[in-house]
Amino acid sequence: MRKTMMNGSDLFLRLVELIKESGNWPKHIHYAIGNDMKRVPEGGKFYSDEFTVYYKLGYGGSEGIYLDIYVEGYYSSDVDSVCRMDIGTVKTLDTSSEAFYDMAKLGADFVLQSRQFLRDHGDDFTWQGWGVFRTGNVLRGIYCPTEDRVLEYAKDWEDAGCVDILVKNFSSREVFTYHRGVCTPVEEDVCADE
Repeated sequence: MRKTMMNGSDLFLRLVELIKESGNWPKHIHYAIGNDMKRVPEGGKFYSDEFTVYYKLGYGGSEGIYLDIYVEGYYSSDVDSVCRMDIGTVKTLDTSSEAFYDMAKLGADFVLQSRQFLRDHGDDFTWQGWGVFRTGNVLRGIYCPTEDRVLEYAKDWEDAGCVDILVKNFSSREVFTYHRGVCTPVEEDVCADE
């Protein structure tokens, strides 16, 4: 788990890196820039991983093709509100049909890379509540808004024979092992920013 919160611009720039690493970044890109999060409520920070990345593609008013990347979902501190946030823009000066198709493919790459990134790093976006996880051959987790509820799940799992149980406090970024009703802090530093 990260120790500092990720914002929309951070996510956009990380997705740009992942797409470049995959070899799918078009050669004719003029720029890719994350949006200014100072103008966004809560600084554009993610409190939850319950959002989806979308894109909008179109020709600019005076030049080029613009690919706007945004997120929509329940990612703010108000867990009951659907929010939308523009996180970045990619531009090419090439206005050919081929460039338009390349930009559409790039938009799809943002969606696909974000889906995998959220699967791999969902805890980095979760900053409220608790989680309980069974480790071992298959990692399975449940998000809970309260400590009492997460401890009920941990006890149920232990009663069912599970031995490797982790409890996470997303607000304090602490991780514990659970055994016979006792949570023991994990000594190693499992919280590291990328």
